[in-house]
Amino acid sequence: MKKVLFVDAVGLIDTDLLESYVAMDQRLRSYQIAKKRKSKRYLVTLLAAALAMLLCVALLVTSLPLIYVFNAEKINTAVSEGVENILFPLDKETEDGEDINPEELLINWVEWKFAEEFFGALGAGTKDSVIDQMQAMQSDGIMSESMQSLGDFLAKLYEYYLKHRDESEQIPAETEEESTEVPEETTEDETHDSIPSSVVTGAVSYVRDPEQDYWVVESIENSRELNALNGIAKIADTIYDMPVKVIGKQAAYNNDQLKVVHLPDTIVSIEESAFNNCINLAEITLSNNLESIGDMAFVYCGIELIVIPDSVQSIGQGAFSYSRLRSVNLPNGITEISQGCFSCCSSLSEIIIPDTCTRISNEAFYLNGALQSIDLPDQLREIGTMAFAGSALESVDLPQSVTSIGEDAFNTCRSLVSVTLSDGLEAIPDRCFHGCEKLRDIKLPGACTTIDIGAFNGCESLEGIDLPDSIVAIKDSAFGGCTSLNNVVFPKNLKSLGGYAFAGCISLETVILPEGVEDIGAYGFQYCSALNELSLPSTLKAIGMEAFVMCTSLASVEIPDGIEEMGERAFVDCSSLQSAYVPAFLQEYEGPAELFMGCTSLKEVTFGAGFDGWDLCTGMFTNTGLVEIRLPDTVDMIDSRVFQNCANLETVYLSKAITQIHGNAFKGCPELKAIYYPGSVADFQATVKVFDYKELIGIPIICTDGEYVFE
Repeated sequence: MKKVLFVDAVGLIDTDLLESYVAMDQRLRSYQIAKKRKSKRYLVTLLAAALAMLLCVALLVTSLPLIYVFNAEKINTAVSEGVENILFPLDKETEDGEDINPEELLINWVEWKFAEEFFGALGAGTKDSVIDQMQAMQSDGIMSESMQSLGDFLAKLYEYYLKHRDESEQIPAETEEESTEVPEETTEDETHDSIPSSVVTGAVSYVRDPEQDYWVVESIENSRELNALNGIAKIADTIYDMPVKVIGKQAAYNNDQLKVVHLPDTIVSIEESAFNNCINLAEITLSNNLESIGDMAFVYCGIELIVIPDSVQSIGQGAFSYSRLRSVNLPNGITEISQGCFSCCSSLSEIIIPDTCTRISNEAFYLNGALQSIDLPDQLREIGTMAFAGSALESVDLPQSVTSIGEDAFNTCRSLVSVTLSDGLEAIPDRCFHGCEKLRDIKLPGACTTIDIGAFNGCESLEGIDLPDSIVAIKDSAFGGCTSLNNVVFPKNLKSLGGYAFAGCISLETVILPEGVEDIGAYGFQYCSALNELSLPSTLKAIGMEAFVMCTSLASVEIPDGIEEMGERAFVDCSSLQSAYVPAFLQEYEGPAELFMGCTSLKEVTFGAGFDGWDLCTGMFTNTGLVEIRLPDTVDMIDSRVFQNCANLETVYLSKAITQIHGNAFKGCPELKAIYYPGSVADFQATVKVFDYKELIGIPIICTDGEYVFE
């Protein structure tokens, strides 16, 4: 087997060094010569690459400035810095001493088209070609010896190129329509089994499907070949008379050189992550016969505009997420926009959804900060979780076909002003409109039965809402933080209000709950500072902890009889509260601690029938404005801190049933002058046990027959 020697080009050189450089044997390496039937790959393109680099420098420093300027852009396009720079010394000999015959050289995986681009850049075959003008200047005697040698060599190389270009049996000619030259074709005697399982042309690798007669694009690599073509990848349509049908999984993954892709019409499928993270991919032409686009196919791509043909039947999850898309026209016939398909496309401002679409999946348009409007198709039935969350939508008009909306569907759409919901919608899901701070206008459908957790939480511009009578539950934080909400008419069939349901609604003035409501969750109306009218129904069974904390405008409250569970601190710091009706609590253990603590204006308290010592629990009236308190006959004990820090308390009337008093119940009551007991001193001493009595030292217990004073 013959061997030839190559010399690597170290860099661009001056023309005066050209002849000596050709003769140098720097960084030698062996290259195996092979032959395969009639087909050959020649050294032409690699020679052309190196010589073109030399020519660029030569033209800069010699007498051809005008020709260089005329052709520089073409030459630079033909030979970019990623091309292999190899210079073959034609004056060398092989190891067996024979002269090298360039026509016997075989170079695999070199695109013939490059030679065409190179000689096209030199203007070969035209009247003003670089080669012709170099030869003319040579005859005029105005060229250096180095340039004469170069001109002669280029002329011979062009002649050699023309000869082998026309030998169609050896090197098939490539037409405009063909995408890339493919490897050798089989002869008539060759069988299907002789076709290789893989093929590489330039930067593109293909593998043959083992069960089907078609090719799959296995990879589009970052390479010198791709860089030489300015990042343009043109995929072959056929190889060995078999079509290229599939762009394989992760075929161009992380390829930051790829800028333009043209897919032939033979392509029917783009698989998962095929062009994932091709950040510089700005243009792609899809096949007119494309049927499917896989998951994450174009995630993090630089494409701004794409035309998806109507042949496409499915687009995978996250297919275009995080891309630079500005406008999308989805194909007719598509029935679903998949999960995360266009999520985080921060520039996407326009999308046309076909009438055939029935489902917009989870996160389909999540965080699309430029999407201000969208026309939803009349056949749409379902909108998934977070489908439009974080988008810039200004209005939403749901078609009547929509029967289901997922959680967080429009969460944090901060520009959303108005919403029209479909009549068949039965629930407003969790956090559906949470954080839609400009939302002012929404009408709930008559079929709606539930407003779920946080559905309208943080809708700061919502002033009023019409709740249909079909609603039976308003869940936790449903309207929490709706700071402009001042008018709510509660539905007749309402049964429960969740925790924080209206917490922080600082403009809400009136709460009239209808008969049928059974429970108010913890913190339900917390910090409703404008609330001045509260009507609780007789059906109410439970009021949660701190349900009305800091309702600083509330003047009176009547807790209904029959209440079974009362949460601690329910009316704490209602500073304007003047009167309260407190029933007997039916809960199993002691009543609500610190129920009215901090109600500094509270002066009048009425107790319901059966109110006893378990109901009068720890800190119930701490720091209130009470001046006098008359306990009902059923109260048999006064718990710790019940009247602590009541700065205005002067008189306390005990019941005949009293058996226990915690002395610190009256701690910090400087105005307390007397405690009245409806019995004799002897009865008091015999039946009433006083704990920590030092807090009562000096305060007379006025009995029916005299006074008892602790000393």
